[in-house]
Amino acid sequence: MADQNREFDVNEDIDLNKEYDLIEKIDSLERKNHSLKTRVEELEATHRVELEAKEREIEHRKKMLEELDNRWKSQKDLQSMTKDELVESGVNELLRKIGMLEATRRIELEAKEGKISGLKRQREEQESRWKSQKDFSEWRSISWRKGLDNKGLQTKISENKLEIQDKVISQMRIKKNEIACGSSSVNIDQ
Repeated sequence: MADQNREFDVNEDIDLNKEYDLIEKIDSLERKNHSLKTRVEELEATHRVELEAKEREIEHRKKMLEELDNRWKSQKDLQSMTKDELVESGVNELLRKIGMLEATRRIELEAKEGKISGLKRQREEQESRWKSQKDFSEWRSISWRKGLDNKGLQTKISENKLEIQDKVISQMRIKKNEIACGSSSVNIDQ
């Protein structure tokens, strides 16, 4: 029996080894489980930190996007207002320039009309002088033929000269009056 007891003891040793191995395995598994739990907790904490960081970044980007959107809207509004103001000022500027051009053209037209009427008067005066000179030449040739004396001829020449001078003086006064009236009408238009 002692052998049996010994056998029993050997068997007990075997069982104890098995139990020891099991306890070691359990301890090993518990350590692994603990390290895995610690690793999972670390990963969860890291994930939470990364998630919070990404959420903060998303919020930051949302704010930036809202700011950009607001800036874009305000710039668009400002641009459309500026565009409207530019269009209005451009139209007003064009209307002002058109008015100035019309006034300038009217003044130029009046000046040209005055010049034309002055040239017509000069032509008429020249024609009347030529006619009076022609008439005088004809009269002189006729009077010489008739034998009029030189005094009568000189008197007639003096009369014609005085008549021509009177016409020239009156024409000069008319021109001065037209120029004075034309310049005052130009000042009125401006």
